[in-house]
Amino acid sequence: MTQRRVTDIKKRLVAASRQIEISRFHYHELEKILPSAKPDERDMPPIPVQAFFEGTVISAFAAIDKLLGAIARHYSVPREFEQLANIESFAPGSKNLQDKENFYRDLKKSRNEAVHESLTKTHEGLVWMVKKPNRTGYTGARDILRYSKAAVEFAQACAPVIEELEKNWVTTL
Repeated sequence: MTQRRVTDIKKRLVAASRQIEISRFHYHELEKILPSAKPDERDMPPIPVQAFFEGTVISAFAAIDKLLGAIARHYSVPREFEQLANIESFAPGSKNLQDKENFYRDLKKSRNEAVHESLTKTHEGLVWMVKKPNRTGYTGARDILRYSKAAVEFAQACAPVIEELEKNWVTTL
């Protein structure tokens, strides 16, 4: 493997770790401000709520995407969720692998809408809901706080994989 490729893989793994931390930061900020947040004149979440929500979703997805990029680069395979799913430390026993794949698809679509369409949320009482994308298979929480928490937890599930790959790949490459 060329030095350039090794350097690229290392950068992707470091970037994935940083994105996990960034998603945690955004989630904790969202958790702090959400209880006192009031809708704006259009019944939308205030900008800080939307910004921290989108920051959580985008950075959680970016962590997973960076990790998939490192795996794809190392093995010269397509960047697909299945590559991550094959790593035992990501899905020990593969008990909830389908749930993770469904959430990955949902997160990807929500991230795209958050960036490209200013994700539409509905206001039901004091809870804003994440718009449900079509055909993702994800049936979990849709309120922005629990959805954000699920995104962070999903990204954090990548941390042991990153550590394993850094130990096994980077030191031996």
